[in-house]
Amino acid sequence: MSGLEISGAGVVADVFEISGRGVVVLLEKFDGSARIGDSLAFGAAAFEIGGVEIPRYNSVEAAEDGKQRSLIGLLLSSCTKTQMDAYRGHEAQIVQAL
Repeated sequence: MSGLEISGAGVVADVFEISGRGVVVLLEKFDGSARIGDSLAFGAAAFEIGGVEIPRYNSVEAAEDGKQRSLIGLLLSSCTKTQMDAYRGHEAQIVQAL
């Protein structure tokens, strides 16, 4: 992923599906920022972020840079729950949209 701007990272803690919306990936130990339009990346595999939520608070358009959160939820519409289940326990990076 040379040349791409990494804006955050976290570990996949949980994955679930919201019917008609997509797959939600919960990242724990999240540090950095994530915005709608950015991508959630695992090596060469990347999935566009369609929503950002900080659990127990409210839906937001972006997680602010520099604030570490114990948990953040990312809505992905370009993948299946089965695909994301394979990444449980793995570190994911947030790649900024160009």
